[in-house]
Amino acid sequence: MGINLLLVPLLIHALGVAMYGLWVVVVAFLGLAGLFECGVPLTTTVFGAKYLGNGDSNQLAKTFTLGVAISLIFGILSIGFVYFNSVQVNLFFPYLLPDQVQNISKALQVGGVLVCIRIIQQNLVGWQQAYQEYAFLNILDTIQTTFNNLGILAIAQSGGELVEMVMWQIGVSSCMVSCHIWNCYRLIKVDNLSPLWDFKMLKEFLHFSSMSWLGSLGGNLFSQADKLIVGSILGANTVAIYSVITTISVQINALSALPVQPMVPTISGLIHQENVDHETLKEQIRRGFELSVIVAFGIGAVLMTLAPLVMFILVPSHTSQDVYGLQLGIVMYVSYSINAVGYYILLGVDAVSTCTLIQSIGAIVSIISIGIGSIHFGLMGAIAGNGGYALIIFMTVFGMKFLNIPWRDWAGWLKIPGAWFICCCLVAVALPNSFSLRILVAIAQSVIFLNLLIRSQKMGKDL
Repeated sequence: MGINLLLVPLLIHALGVAMYGLWVVVVAFLGLAGLFECGVPLTTTVFGAKYLGNGDSNQLAKTFTLGVAISLIFGILSIGFVYFNSVQVNLFFPYLLPDQVQNISKALQVGGVLVCIRIIQQNLVGWQQAYQEYAFLNILDTIQTTFNNLGILAIAQSGGELVEMVMWQIGVSSCMVSCHIWNCYRLIKVDNLSPLWDFKMLKEFLHFSSMSWLGSLGGNLFSQADKLIVGSILGANTVAIYSVITTISVQINALSALPVQPMVPTISGLIHQENVDHETLKEQIRRGFELSVIVAFGIGAVLMTLAPLVMFILVPSHTSQDVYGLQLGIVMYVSYSINAVGYYILLGVDAVSTCTLIQSIGAIVSIISIGIGSIHFGLMGAIAGNGGYALIIFMTVFGMKFLNIPWRDWAGWLKIPGAWFICCCLVAVALPNSFSLRILVAIAQSVIFLNLLIRSQKMGKDL
């Protein structure tokens, strides 16, 4: 994600804002088509690890056979889906110019092949994850990301078209799939596996994959469909700015979840302990919750203050409305980020269906709100529509309820960092557009943020 953010200003400079907007639409559509993976990679990992653990080579062989077969079928179906829609781009994007429609259509006509390759690759990655081949996978992922980005940038700077950028990705992905096939073949040979088919296991495999697919559907829809809606209603230039704003804002989610993840095993272990001391569990939840909240508010406050500078670097031709749009987007994404602990609690108490339902409802409400906001209020309405996803606050509500933690307690944990964030937002809006002044204010905010963070975690140790 961070690498993609660094690539944004370079692509905008090379392509121009409008062409970058068309690239955003292509990437979003291919990402949405990637839902054809249907949870197969995760199922391959879970089933593979299970049968590796108990040494059942027959079931292991069946898992590999089913994973490969199903991913191939869904991959081929994705080619047809993308191609069918590529010839109807003008129906989905009526406000684009004819040459823009043709540019997207040509890219999507070959894009289905890229989606198919990705689906096959994801399944092979899932198989290798069952064997815990993470070092090899990380190396390949780094190589693929590097070559993809360098190639796309080179094509953009040389005046190439979108279809050439997609074809470059097809070439890189094909090479990576070859490496994954080699490693999977090596693993199969070690365990002396041969293809086996089992219709009884097929039913179990498809059931698990469909459940895992539904679990990730809400988040995937929210992260891809929004750009297609904005592009359809507001055109290439606006979707480019919208994409820049959401790409920056989503960093808050990613970064605020990182420090909480190491605490998840501890919290999960306490949840499943018999006769666990409720106050001990509550204290661990408080520490994790405040850590996530303060990091989200801290990053959000600094980004709010530096918003004019950030937009100047990424989109030199931006308007004042774009800066306000970024600040609004930051507020939206900060509101999602405070729910990281609630998400992990629901998973820890095996309330996966509740978590999935909340995410799906939030995504649907948000997508509808983005569409309505785009029609009536343009870019600002589209960004405000993201607020619909804030319904995932119910993950925290239900998670805390499962652990018998009163809402007054966890709402109280929000008071100090929340009040501080609101003050920072007001200051960020009122400050003049002096980059040097804003940098100094951001440094001061960072010091306060670190102090809050240290005091929060120290308080937990002293209890």
